[in-house]
Amino acid sequence: MSKTYGNEMTEAARLTKRAKSAALSASRLADRAAKERRMEQKRERQINRLGRKLCAADRRLAKIAEAWARPPRWTDAIWRRRQNNRWADAAGRRSALAAELMRLGGGSHEPKAQR
Repeated sequence: MSKTYGNEMTEAARLTKRAKSAALSASRLADRAAKERRMEQKRERQINRLGRKLCAADRRLAKIAEAWARPPRWTDAIWRRRQNNRWADAAGRRSALAAELMRLGGGSHEPKAQR
């Protein structure tokens, strides 16, 4: 392509410039679509991971509830305080996970028994 000055741009140069511009915008569109696809996959992986963590938190809470149902191994306040702390920690962790999952739009991952 020869040099062009001001309005002396030839028709061939104009067409070449337009073709380059179209190719660039097509490339940008493809890049944007690929990026959106990657972001969607990342979000799905995050939701699945949070769902698994939530199930684990539910199992932990169920285990603690079972421990409460059994008579304590020793009947002093220390054991009960420990159990209370474990319960509060596990419940807090579970509610934080549920909130994060809802923020991501993963829906409700409630245990089947509670639905």
